[in-house]
Amino acid sequence: MNLFEDYREKIISYSKKYTDAWFPGYSAFAKWLVGNLDDTSIAFYIPWEARKAVVLEKGIRGMPMGYGQSYYYSFIKEPLTLNLGN
Repeated sequence: MNLFEDYREKIISYSKKYTDAWFPGYSAFAKWLVGNLDDTSIAFYIPWEARKAVVLEKGIRGMPMGYGQSYYYSFIKEPLTLNLGN
């Protein structure tokens, strides 16, 4: 198991009521955490709440992060190996 993937999944699973109260800007961050290689316009322009169910159903293991594939909207495609347990 990858602790980063587990933590990322926890973050994108928060309810809208919870994030609206505690995390301004959450929607943009959640969209960044689950970039879409198939259609980069989806990753940036579609609201997070419209994508959330599809993303959670598909699963996020191995999914890139970021908004696109240009020099100013790039994806992180390689796994991160942050030790969030310590």
